[in-house]
Amino acid sequence: MLPPQITTFLFAMTPIFELRGALPWALTIGQLSLAEALFFSVAGNIFVSVLLIYLLPFVNWFAEKYWPWADRILQKIFAKTRAKHSKNFVRFEKVFLATFVAIPLPGSGAWTGVLLAWLFGVEKKWAIFLISLGVLISGILVAGFTTGAIAFVKFF
Repeated sequence: MLPPQITTFLFAMTPIFELRGALPWALTIGQLSLAEALFFSVAGNIFVSVLLIYLLPFVNWFAEKYWPWADRILQKIFAKTRAKHSKNFVRFEKVFLATFVAIPLPGSGAWTGVLLAWLFGVEKKWAIFLISLGVLISGILVAGFTTGAIAFVKFF
C-alpha cells in the first residue's frame, strides 16, 4: 500500500483520470488536506506532461521506423487535422492550449494538450508553460467542485 501522496501523484499521471480523478480521490478516499491533494495531483499531471513533451518525438520516430503502416494512417489523420484547424490554432494558440487543458471535461486534459502542442508544432518551452498553467487552473476548478460537493453532502 502506497502513501496517499504518492498514489495521488501516480493517479494524476494516468491518461484518462489525470488530475480530474486524482484530486477528488485524494480529498475523499486518500484523506489528504486540500493543499496536499492539490499539490500532488497538479505535480503528477505536470510531470507526465513534461515527460510526454520530450518523449513524443521518440514515439513518432519509433512508429516511422518499426510500424510504417500505422505511421501512414496517423500522418493522414494528422495532416487532415492540421489542415482543418491550423488557421484558428495559430491565431489563438496560447489562449486555446491553456484553456483547453484547464477545462475539466473528459478528453480535454494535459495528455490531449501535449498531443495538440506536438501536432501543431508549439515550441516546447511554451507548451510546458501553457499546459502547466492549464493544469493549475484545472486543479483549482476541480478542488472547488470537489470541496463544494463535499460541503453540500455534509450539509445534508
